[in-house]
Amino acid sequence: MKIKVIHVASQVSKFPAGRYKWHGLGSGQHLCDLIVKALRDRRYGRVFIDFEGTAGAGSSFIDEAFGGLIREGGFSLNDLNARLSFSAISKGMAIEALARRAILEAVSAMRGAAQ
Repeated sequence: MKIKVIHVASQVSKFPAGRYKWHGLGSGQHLCDLIVKALRDRRYGRVFIDFEGTAGAGSSFIDEAFGGLIREGGFSLNDLNARLSFSAISKGMAIEALARRAILEAVSAMRGAAQ
């Protein structure tokens, strides 16, 4: 299966920030929508998120982009762990840790809401 690469700097913003689309085109919700579309496209076995060329990302952006995959996208933790990967640059690795934490927090919140 193919890998879908999402270049955050060119497809979202060089300065990704904000949670919702009404915060601007560089929002976490915008990136979440791109990831959901790629994950649902059966042509792609994996989705690679490339943060090269960005100035990092804010916590609200990260929470919405990646926690939203659980809350809004309906993906499982296992599916995201198996299919989602990140750029291997040092900045990307820090963003990956924050993204994975946002995913785990969303899973925890969903489990708490179900009880």
